[in-house]
Amino acid sequence: MLAYYLLATAGGIIEYGEALNLLKGRLCITPRVGKNVLKKLRNSGYISIVNKGDKIIIKTEPPEKVFIAMISEYGNNHCRKLGIT
Repeated sequence: MLAYYLLATAGGIIEYGEALNLLKGRLCITPRVGKNVLKKLRNSGYISIVNKGDKIIIKTEPPEKVFIAMISEYGNNHCRKLGIT
């Protein structure tokens, strides 16, 4: 979530290399871990990664949309664990 917040507050649109540098500098993670973090954020639907010719651009989803998705996912998982549908 911290990685998403850093990317979202960086303007919402950031180049892939700049995103890795931002995560490396602020969260003290290696580039390999940074790539995995970006992959998880993409798979969760919090960011999209777009190839624009010679650049790879990361676009973040609006925070409201991300938080609503997180709340919904948490609620669904919690209810499923309790046997409530």
